[in-house]
Amino acid sequence: MKNGFIVLWLGLCTCRGGDAERPPADPIKGASGNSEASQDSAAGAAGHREGAVDSGSADISGDLGSMDATDPSRRSLDYDAELWTEVQAEEASIVLDIRYATADNFVGEPLYPCARCFMRPEAAVRLIEAHRALQAAGYGGLKLFDCYRPTPVQARLWEISPDPRAVAPPSKGSMHNRGLAIDLTVIDREGRELDMGTAYDAFSERSYHSFRDLPAEVRANRKMLRKTMAAAGFRPLRTEWWHYTLKGASRPLADFVWSCG
Repeated sequence: MKNGFIVLWLGLCTCRGGDAERPPADPIKGASGNSEASQDSAAGAAGHREGAVDSGSADISGDLGSMDATDPSRRSLDYDAELWTEVQAEEASIVLDIRYATADNFVGEPLYPCARCFMRPEAAVRLIEAHRALQAAGYGGLKLFDCYRPTPVQARLWEISPDPRAVAPPSKGSMHNRGLAIDLTVIDREGRELDMGTAYDAFSERSYHSFRDLPAEVRANRKMLRKTMAAAGFRPLRTEWWHYTLKGASRPLADFVWSCG
């Protein structure tokens, strides 16, 4: 398995290169479909090549000037800072638990060679706002399970598990493949995950935001996460309590693959 994984990632690396607080009254109401692909397709219907953000992208104003890609201190990065932001490099207190860099995921094998989290700059700004809001409210902040996902990895996921209820078909792609979606949870000040009722990537009705047969604490935790993410400009996925997408933003699919070491 290890040799096969190395060959897979080397193959992916040949693709490398360029590629508000106004939450809705009910961020869950009005969602349709049961898969990430069906629920995200309208927001991510841009082309398949790297390009500029369209005019509908979310407002990214805020006191986060350190994320300016023109800052000379960022010119030696191993990625294009005009297209991507490495989240933990901008906010070190965000915790990473990138499951696809391990075998602890629903396909049971590592698909990334190392745990790095990239997002489009406009999404990273908003994510960090949510994290800091949680810290200000007395929590430890966010723990991230998955961020940007290269389209070749999406193809591999589909090869392993061709179920549109859990994996977006590569032909349509996922908002993860566009750098606009994030899988996450909340931790307390001791680094312990808040109880959200299921494990990450537990594809069952218990993971739905509408599922009510849960302890009051779990329902309260999910509600708090939804409100926090909505205030930062993200919308939830109806069937996955952990998945959020930046509202009003559009980017093309990307095949940028990060380096390790």
